[in-house]
Amino acid sequence: VGGPTGVSGNYYLAKDRSIDFGFGVGLGLRNVHIHSTYLLHFRRTMTLDNVDFGWYVGAGARYANRDTDEDQTLFGPRASIGVNFPIQSQSGHSFDFFGEAALNLSLISEFRTDLDAAVGARYYF
Repeated sequence: VGGPTGVSGNYYLAKDRSIDFGFGVGLGLRNVHIHSTYLLHFRRTMTLDNVDFGWYVGAGARYANRDTDEDQTLFGPRASIGVNFPIQSQSGHSFDFFGEAALNLSLISEFRTDLDAAVGARYYF
């Protein structure tokens, strides 16, 4: 699919606010990506074929270490936007599918911008 590949989580502080995190590694454990973002959620504001989607925006920070010819350590702020499709099960547990994109500004090692994209699923206990 793409790299790095990893895990993500999302902790709700309130119905419309959460903090997410992501941790991923590339092939050979040489590329590392860690981020955390404060998110504002807008629930069920989009409908496609009678399916309700929510969306969110946020700001946070990203750390990445890329093992290239020159070992790069990148750190700086990030801004993200995403959509999610929440599903509530009969047992009371829920999960969602999500997709997001983030603009990263690296301030350490070199000054540059880049984009991240992620798709996945989250289970809520």
